[in-house]
Amino acid sequence: MSLYRGSMPFLTTYATFVTLQFSIYERYMQYFREKLGPESFAKQELKINSQAGLLAGVFAAACTNSLEAITVAKQTNPETVIRKLIQEQGMSLFTKGLMARISYNAGQSVVFFNLVLYIGKLYDVELSD
Repeated sequence: MSLYRGSMPFLTTYATFVTLQFSIYERYMQYFREKLGPESFAKQELKINSQAGLLAGVFAAACTNSLEAITVAKQTNPETVIRKLIQEQGMSLFTKGLMARISYNAGQSVVFFNLVLYIGKLYDVELSD
């Protein structure tokens, strides 16, 4: 049973993070694709892709940090009552481990989206379609 500790908070955190991450990334890419036009965008695509990944990772990590803190608390101590944890920790749930989470997720996001861009180019696939 210890394998499933904190599975619901984890799923909530993960789904929320990925939703925010992809939404921000797609919107950023769409904005610059429309603003710059196809030729200019193509010349700067890697740079813009990296910026989009960084922004998406930072914002999604910051928004879901409190959910991650709850998940870790529940995974490390299955007797943790989430409502009681929120009452005890209060606003510190928003900042607990924030810089570590932002650093990790921002880096992961940049690497992920750049790999997807690179693999798409290998197979001549336009990923925005």
